[in-house]
Amino acid sequence: MTDASPAAELRAALGPGLYDLLSTPAQQADAITVFRLIADVEGDHLARAWMVGMNPHLGDRAPLLVIRDGDTAAVIAAAHAYRGEAPPDVLHRALLMLAPDGRPIVQPRAGRRP
Repeated sequence: MTDASPAAELRAALGPGLYDLLSTPAQQADAITVFRLIADVEGDHLARAWMVGMNPHLGDRAPLLVIRDGDTAAVIAAAHAYRGEAPPDVLHRALLMLAPDGRPIVQPRAGRRP
């Protein structure tokens, strides 16, 4: 991608027809964030296909349409799953369970190791 504005970058990546499905700046910002997550590992062409293709993590809906419908968190989680990563909210919750010295705050159930 070039050094263009995020909106111009997204329009170039998706084309005007798909870009126009996103009616708010927030939707456009969310879409470019997700697009970049995929493009960073797969390239722009595959990222575009990923954005418009059926996705099993999203009930076989296209990520672009799920963003349009307001569930960006699910799309970000699906993008991280595609990359083989835990989504940021899962990592955040895991970190909240550790004390500053690294010990678990929540004690494990009997018979389980931390």
